[in-house]
Amino acid sequence: FENLTHLNYTVSSFVCNHCANDCEIKEVRMEGAEPLYYGCRCDRYNLKKEKKAKTAHFDAFEYRKKKLFEYAGVSQSKAENGQNAKTTIGIPLALGSWQFLPLFARFFKQLGANVVLSGTTGHDVIQTGIETVSAQTCFPVKVMYGHVARLLEQRPDYIFLPSVVSMAANYPQNRHNQLCPYVQSVPYQIRTAFAEKLGKTKLVMPVIRLGDGDRNLRKGFIDAAASLGISSRRAHRALETAL
Repeated sequence: FENLTHLNYTVSSFVCNHCANDCEIKEVRMEGAEPLYYGCRCDRYNLKKEKKAKTAHFDAFEYRKKKLFEYAGVSQSKAENGQNAKTTIGIPLALGSWQFLPLFARFFKQLGANVVLSGTTGHDVIQTGIETVSAQTCFPVKVMYGHVARLLEQRPDYIFLPSVVSMAANYPQNRHNQLCPYVQSVPYQIRTAFAEKLGKTKLVMPVIRLGDGDRNLRKGFIDAAASLGISSRRAHRALETAL
């Protein structure tokens, strides 16, 4: 950080007129670097537009996606995830729900639910999220809004929107690993933003603590099962299998 104090940079601003929002965009210029932008709701100026030539290198992102679906025991095809089940629950493939898809999907499948997925993140999902979000948030949170909107088009009985408060500490010097307030509060933001669009779909919004001991972890999943009218005993068994 000490080196940053010696950087020469300039900050200017302009109004973007590409839509009715008229966002005031800040442009930061530094010698030998591309301009940085902030202040736009749609991330028009933040995303790289140029397309790089495809190479034969190992695609770690594609491998990760394949493994997440594999360990979750679900398919990107909605018809293969327990279509005969009486209860359908949607999982948006964004934020923690995507990162912990194997845990969440296996849990609900063990409870006898049909797991419905929102699909991959594309331009339509991004655009819908940007148009729906009610405040200036980070890009991943905007994407979550788009995934929830896509799930609502499928009209599941429930949508799983956990408030993930903590995760396991990755380093011995860290006592805690708390998620940011935006991510923790996503379910409550979405409940307000989609209040008039939910219809008969109910939101399952437990507080999930993955880094605060076994008892707190189990409580979150028991609460999730209770939202579906399922006993704590069945929730315990389902979680054991999911873990």
